[in-house]
Amino acid sequence: MNPAFPSDAAAWRESARASPGDTGRSVRLISFVGTGKYEETEYFDPERGPEARGVRTRYVVRALAEMRGASEIVLLVTDKAQREHGAGILAALADGGLPAPRILGISDPSEKDPSALWSDFETLRETLTAADRTIVFDITHGFRSGPFFAAAAIAYVQTVEDQPPKFEVVYGAWQARDMQADRSPILSLTAFLDLLDTTRAMHLFLKTGRASEAAARLAYFGRQQRAGWARAGKSRDEEPVLDRIGKALENFGADYEAVRTGSLLGGSSNGGMGTARRLLELLDQGRHHLSGPMKPFDRLLERVQKEIAPLLTDSLVGAEGTRALVHLARSYQRGGRLLEAFATLREAWTNRYLCTTNSRAVFDREIRDSANARFRQEQKHRSDTISDFRNDLLHAGYRRDAAPPKSLAEGLERGIRELESEETVFWNLSNHPSAQWQESQLGAARKLASRIEDGGFPSVDPSAETASLADRLGDLLQAMPIGTTCAMVQGEAVMTLVLVRELQARGVCCVAATTRRDIEEHDDGSATRRFDFVRFREYPSIHPDKAPSLSDP
Repeated sequence: MNPAFPSDAAAWRESARASPGDTGRSVRLISFVGTGKYEETEYFDPERGPEARGVRTRYVVRALAEMRGASEIVLLVTDKAQREHGAGILAALADGGLPAPRILGISDPSEKDPSALWSDFETLRETLTAADRTIVFDITHGFRSGPFFAAAAIAYVQTVEDQPPKFEVVYGAWQARDMQADRSPILSLTAFLDLLDTTRAMHLFLKTGRASEAAARLAYFGRQQRAGWARAGKSRDEEPVLDRIGKALENFGADYEAVRTGSLLGGSSNGGMGTARRLLELLDQGRHHLSGPMKPFDRLLERVQKEIAPLLTDSLVGAEGTRALVHLARSYQRGGRLLEAFATLREAWTNRYLCTTNSRAVFDREIRDSANARFRQEQKHRSDTISDFRNDLLHAGYRRDAAPPKSLAEGLERGIRELESEETVFWNLSNHPSAQWQESQLGAARKLASRIEDGGFPSVDPSAETASLADRLGDLLQAMPIGTTCAMVQGEAVMTLVLVRELQARGVCCVAATTRRDIEEHDDGSATRRFDFVRFREYPSIHPDKAPSLSDP
């Protein structure tokens, strides 16, 4: 059974209302006063155990003031509520030696003046703004719209204040009292307030990529979750990882904001795992450990998974790499981060012209310069357009010909769509038609290009001189499909070398298929050979100055 977060209600309450450094904060108790007929009962805190001493009173605010050690008390009352219970509450608080309350008038919910609601909201906002205090908000007698107003006002203050107070929301459940003992529990609803706060932080991350706030929330609750797991003595297999998810989200966010594409998606120059992949692995693992009060976090983490999953790629080049980079550019675009989106778009086009499948080589300065040169040579207008937009943003509008925001947004959308629709070709220069390939080989080829096209390996006269092979190249290269980015070249050895050299010079990555041979011997002495595809292996770069000349004998 998966551990709940945490294993006991008291630990949840502490995680929701306290954090290191909260000790010594004064407590402001805010309570609605209604017009109902309040009956005496012993209000108690169930999180302190069933035997915990309570406070016998008609008024829950009297019990809370003592239990929470309130240094300030604020009563939210209508005129009718003050007439019904004002004197009684004042007397009850005085009898307990508790602070005299501050009375704030609010409108009667039955009134039909909409402006009164905004006045009430402003009253709530003012009394909730107290950075150096813990605020306990009692909604027990909030009538009609009152509890909703309380939640809205708290959410507003948490968002707009630089240093919002710590909040606890409570409810005196008189209707849930133990009839025999005449005891009524005071329930803490702070967990739902914290869920709202975490949801808001996660929404910020999903919209903008800013992960620091959401990461901090997950890491903090993760520590509480881990503490509950340890107290419950759960097995190692059930170890929660929410705190590690928080750290992984923080690392992902840092790479995302700084546009560290290699570190983000993988294939960085140091060969490490991308922060996107690491986060997804922990999300998949961690969601199985969410239960009880933590179960609502499951849907939040599912949203993060769906957003990040398209970024997974084994390579930053080829069709698979392009798909991941398109999604990354779209992500920046949705967050209104045009500069990052244009930078991602520009580098994705450069990757399209890399003559390699090696992800580490993607970050080699010389290789990228060569790819950029080929991009500019073959698609000068597109290259210049993307670069102009990117440079326009870099200069922050300090140009006489600076483009208006609408033109930048339209140019970005057009550029991403062009990259999405650009077809690339995997050219099969072998005598093994792709229709006969295993699914694993077809899948590997489609990661490198969006379409496979068979060309066939040219026949070579065994008696021909090396120099005569040059006569075969012209027609063959003219037949190369438009958009060819990768070619499988396998055939006669010398012709293969010549083809690889010429294709590499045109920016085409050349590979060969590797296979594993399986021999099954039969009783009659015959044998069946099966060749299973393993991978595509890239040919090393053949520098024209070092390659054999076609005039060599």
